[in-house]
Amino acid sequence: MDLLQVAVTAVGAFAALFLLSKLMGHRQISELSVFDYVNGITIGSIAAEMATELEKPLRPLAAMVVWALLVWLLEALTSKCPRLRKYISGSPSIVFDNGKLYRRNMKKARLDLSEFLIQCRQQGFFDLGAIQTAVYEPDGRVLGENLHRMGVDETWLLKQLRQQGYHSAREVFLAVADANKQVAVYPVST
Repeated sequence: MDLLQVAVTAVGAFAALFLLSKLMGHRQISELSVFDYVNGITIGSIAAEMATELEKPLRPLAAMVVWALLVWLLEALTSKCPRLRKYISGSPSIVFDNGKLYRRNMKKARLDLSEFLIQCRQQGFFDLGAIQTAVYEPDGRVLGENLHRMGVDETWLLKQLRQQGYHSAREVFLAVADANKQVAVYPVST
């Protein structure tokens, strides 16, 4: 009888976890922030507890729903308030600009030189001289300040993306522009 109850609550936990994940939105593993990763582990942990809780399986379910609502509320707040996002996700750091490495910013981002070089190569930049500016971002978004520094704006960026066949910035994992305003676009992989 206990095994049947475990099986039934496991199916319920699986269904609840699936439903809450769909409601909270899904991202690819490579796009997860530390906050998203920790939330995923926590909700999964609560779901596992629900699957094995024989006496009161609704308690972990309630905890899972409350946790998911808190995550959703925090995401809604951070999307409306960029200052709050800075404290939750961190802020972008320029780690390389005009041939100069910024060690302090790399240290702040917990990014060592070899990891930086690996990320550059993964994006197709084998020669650092081909890179104008490299920004380490904890959260993907359009960096208006960097566009402004180049003398362009988001309208210019969207036009560049459309010329390359993209309909919005959400389809782009990384876009970089060189000193000649040539844009290289790396799409979000599916």
